[in-house]
Amino acid sequence: MIRSFCNLLVVTCLLAGCNTSSSPAKTPIRIDGSNGVRPLILAVVDAYQVKYPNRKIIVGDGMSSSDRIPALQSDSIQVIMASHGLDVPRLEMDGYEVYRFAQMPVVMAVHQSVSVDSLDGATLCSIYAGRLRNWSELGGMNLPIMPLARPIAEVDMEVLMERVPCFGVIRPDSNVVTHESSGDLARALARTEGGIGMTTLTRVSQSEGAIRALAFNGQEPSVANMESGAYNLLRDAFLVVSPDASPEVNHFLEFVAGEGAKVLREEGALPLKR
Repeated sequence: MIRSFCNLLVVTCLLAGCNTSSSPAKTPIRIDGSNGVRPLILAVVDAYQVKYPNRKIIVGDGMSSSDRIPALQSDSIQVIMASHGLDVPRLEMDGYEVYRFAQMPVVMAVHQSVSVDSLDGATLCSIYAGRLRNWSELGGMNLPIMPLARPIAEVDMEVLMERVPCFGVIRPDSNVVTHESSGDLARALARTEGGIGMTTLTRVSQSEGAIRALAFNGQEPSVANMESGAYNLLRDAFLVVSPDASPEVNHFLEFVAGEGAKVLREEGALPLKR
C-alpha cells in the first residue's frame, strides 16, 4: 500500500511538472580545463551551490588542451572550461555545444607598492624591452620595475601581441621573469615589490588588494568600457559540453547564462548569452 502511494506521488509530480532542480544530482559534475578561466568558474560554482546545495560540482586545477576532449569523451569530466584557440566550427560539427559565456579583460596589474595608475602601449613595450627600469621614470616612487610575463604562446600574451603591435616585436629584457600558469604569475605578482604582469581582472579582485589593475591607454578595464569597446584587451571564456550532456550539466549552464551573469559582472567579466 505504501509503495503504491509513493508511485502515485511520483506519477502525479511528473504530470504536474514539479520542480526537481533542488534534488541531489546522481554524480558530481566535474569541470576542468583552462587555468585562466578557473577563477571565474569557481565564483559561479560557489553561487550555484549556495542556491543548490545538494548539487555537487568539482572544479579541477587545470588540464592541458590536448587532454580536454578525450577527458570529455571518457566522461572523466563533463564540462571543459577554455579560452582562446578553440576550433569552434569543428567542435560544433562534431556535435559539441560550445558556449562562449564571457569575455574577460586582460589587465596589466601591479604590486600594491606601485603608485602608477595607468600606462599606454608604448610604455608597456619600453618596460618589457628594458628601456624603463624604475617607476620614478613614470611619475611613481623610486622603486625598481620588476616585469613578470606568461609564456609567449599563452592567451594573455597573445591578446597583448594582437592589440599592442610593438609588444609582438620587442625582444624581452633579461630581467623579465616568466611564469607558466596564470595562478603562478598572480601569486608571484602579489609578493614582488615593484612588480608588473599581465593577468585577468578576476585574479586581481580575488587577490584581496595585493595587486591592482592599471588603466590602459586611459581606459579602465570596466564592464561598461568592455561593452562600449573602449577597453579592448579581452580574452574569450568558453564552456564545452558533449552532445549527450546530462540534465544536471544543462541545468548548470542555464544558471551560468541566467543568475550567473550577475556573478560574472561582479568578477569583472562581460557575460554573454547562451
